Amino acid sequence: MTHYCIPFLFSLLLATWSFADSFPTFDEVDYVTAQDPSVFQAMWSKASSENVRIALFGDSQETSPGGAGNRYIPLLNHELFKHFGKVGESFVAPSFNSFGGGLPPAEWLLQGSPGSSNGTLPGTLTASQRLPGLSSRIYTNSAFGQNTLLDTTNANLANDTEIPTSPLWDSGDDIYATIFGVTSPGSEEFAWRASPTDGNLNFFLPNSQAGVTAMGLDAPAGQIVSQAIGPLPQNDLLKQQLIVAGSGSNGSELAGVRFTNASTPGGVSIQDFAAGGYTTTSFLNNHSDAGPMLKAIGSWDAILIHTGANDAYSGLGRTAQQHQDDVSTIIATIRGPDWLNDPNQKFIVVTDPYRVSGNPLQDLQFDQYAGAIAELAENDEYLMAVNSRRLTEELGWNASNPTQFLSDGVHYNAVGAQMMAFVDSQLMLFLSVPEPTTMLPLLCFFPLMRTARRNFLRAAALRPLDA
Repeated sequence: MTHYCIPFLFSLLLATWSFADSFPTFDEVDYVTAQDPSVFQAMWSKASSENVRIALFGDSQETSPGGAGNRYIPLLNHELFKHFGKVGESFVAPSFNSFGGGLPPAEWLLQGSPGSSNGTLPGTLTASQRLPGLSSRIYTNSAFGQNTLLDTTNANLANDTEIPTSPLWDSGDDIYATIFGVTSPGSEEFAWRASPTDGNLNFFLPNSQAGVTAMGLDAPAGQIVSQAIGPLPQNDLLKQQLIVAGSGSNGSELAGVRFTNASTPGGVSIQDFAAGGYTTTSFLNNHSDAGPMLKAIGSWDAILIHTGANDAYSGLGRTAQQHQDDVSTIIATIRGPDWLNDPNQKFIVVTDPYRVSGNPLQDLQFDQYAGAIAELAENDEYLMAVNSRRLTEELGWNASNPTQFLSDGVHYNAVGAQMMAFVDSQLMLFLSVPEPTTMLPLLCFFPLMRTARRNFLRAAALRPLDA
């Protein structure tokens, strides 16, 4: 009896979900929805002469360099570099992290190493006070220090990103570094030393400049403060290394380092704050007190939310209505007084592409995520909804050939990362489908994408660009 009831109950549940919380599916939703496109067009215009800084909240697909996003994040930033012809700053490099000397590979513009744990202690910031991907560590004067290398040649990125290694900054540019520290009663300052180089991380290079900060780290615990130093001598070399340690035996808590090019400001930098397995609700569940850190390392021109697949396919999955509620909650929280305290903070929400499905109930809801987010954007002038799912499906990334774009049915392979970075960047920048001449170089580059090329040309011929 039970055996025959199971299909009936599943069909009943499917029918119930079909009529509940109904939104248009991704193929019925515009590629980009923005109540007032001029709000975002002004942000992109700013990038011609000023740095535009965007924080990305995502899952494993956006986790770089230590996750599955170690192709996508550099590629996304490289697409923006190609569009604007410049990038004026690096990400905030985390404290007590090694990347760029093998596995994990380098980050966009950055490599790092703490050398050793000797002379260091765990930081005082709790996991809930830190953004995903960032950490803090106490360094004494006996520590090697955190060595952060600015490498605008991007020489040690994941190999199959195929990003050129020509330098993005000139050897004569005025380079500054901003050091972020955490206050604590009795804390000392940071001792730093800079060394230009054409090589990789090296703790034993001669210093071109050195000093001690005056950040006021001896203060009530838990505040994140910063100090810019520079310009740092380049000596006609292409890379700049900065080693930061404590100035005394009490130690100083380091939260990160960011490099800035004062000679050529402008362009867009999108830094990921992501972790594997995350859903939209994971950020507030796991980082509920991280608002001060986000604010301290800002300001942010926009917050980009790139979640959805885990929401739909983890456990029973979240319905489209629940996903809409979850996104609405994180937007309201980040705009609120405990985070950025800015009711006009801009948000970009990107819909995840196809992945190998879980079950028809989850597929049904995931297909409606784009419609749910577009509805939010229709009622919020500072929110852009980007329906990358629709364009990637039209380019051939769908149930008929997932292995061309996914390494395991879920995570992007090299081709998938390149396509996703291109589609996301172009839809955000143009607030519509880009001209066919813009898309064709990508489609002609990959032998595997003949179907995508054919689908795109057919779609471009049959619809207006503002469809």
